[in-house]
Amino acid sequence: MFLLVSGIFAIRQLRDANFSRRDGWLFISLAIIDLALIGYLLFVRLPNAKSSVPLTLRFEPDLGLLLLIILLLTLGWGLIRSLWAVWRWQDGR
Repeated sequence: MFLLVSGIFAIRQLRDANFSRRDGWLFISLAIIDLALIGYLLFVRLPNAKSSVPLTLRFEPDLGLLLLIILLLTLGWGLIRSLWAVWRWQDGR
């Protein structure tokens, strides 16, 4: 839910005419949150369960698909959002 709300907020901020320094810090913090979520899932959650992404997909398909969707959306949208923010920041200089 947090990722969805932050995604909608990010799109609104990126489409806005102004891109301030405050917006730059916002997008840096969103990128850090994405990296923390990915790190938690891959380096804390899965090792504690003695599992991996392929094993989770095979033996727990519902959790595996949820994990895969979160990872892909976080990586994909996070990369697009960050590149868009850098482009807006450089364009505004």
